[in-house]
Amino acid sequence: MDEEYSQSGSKVYASSIDTLKEKIIFALESDAGGFAPEGFTMRAKEEDYRQVSGFQSLLSPYGIDYIRKGGAGVDIYPLKKFGIPLLEFRTSSQRYFDLHHSANDSFDKVNFRELQLGTSCITGLVYLVDKYGL
Repeated sequence: MDEEYSQSGSKVYASSIDTLKEKIIFALESDAGGFAPEGFTMRAKEEDYRQVSGFQSLLSPYGIDYIRKGGAGVDIYPLKKFGIPLLEFRTSSQRYFDLHHSANDSFDKVNFRELQLGTSCITGLVYLVDKYGL
């Protein structure tokens, strides 16, 4: 919540980590639009990165061309200090600014097929982490 102004939602969530009864395996952000999938970027310990990047070939048929080291998004960044692996789902950016923060930024402009492809990729990654660990 409040990503554009001060990221207060992510900061409050991170400040409550010690009191939550949750085991956080990894955090994933999808904030690049509902466009065709391209890959994932990841900020994590080397062994976690190696494990997740090994899933790329399994996700390739669904449009994941890379899993590489990189940024992980402002919404989950406060979790970095806890050593939680951070991932960001990346999409094709060709049409991003045709919609982003404009009058055209509405659900009726979402390409349903591209959105389904993206959710399939994210679901696939979650399944692989669940099955093979992190």
